[in-house]
Amino acid sequence: MAAATADGSAASIRYGVAKVVEEEAHAAGGTFAPSALRAAHEVVSQFLLVCADDCAAFSKHAKRQTITHDDVELVVRNSPSALAAVREAVESSKKGRTERAAKRKAAAGAAQASAAVRRRGAGTPSSAGASSVAPDTPRSFGGGAGEAGESSELDDADLLALV
Repeated sequence: MAAATADGSAASIRYGVAKVVEEEAHAAGGTFAPSALRAAHEVVSQFLLVCADDCAAFSKHAKRQTITHDDVELVVRNSPSALAAVREAVESSKKGRTERAAKRKAAAGAAQASAAVRRRGAGTPSSAGASSVAPDTPRSFGGGAGEAGESSELDDADLLALV
């Protein structure tokens, strides 16, 4: 258990074991003695250390430096329920990654489309007298085009004066 204590994960393991034990005791209508809880924590800690060593050995045998879900499946291959839980977790993780990737892709597509619209509106020359002003922006005030040299559009000072 020295490795678990050394990296600070002992408290997390203890908490997780306590929660599982509490749920199981509640479901069974009983309680666990504190000594039984400590023993369960020790068993889980030792099991995790053995699993970590085995996973490292399997990845090394496969000439990999990264431990993958395949290595974990090999560790629990003799326990059908544990194997099913590992496979379910892997599928859930893949599904979540796929959904997150789809959301990122959709967001990136929307951002590209909006950037293209902005580029198209700001970068192209006006055609056939069209203004670069947005269509819903008022272009003139009072209905007349004004005299030569006069601007028929309101500037910020004029708008503030109206308010």
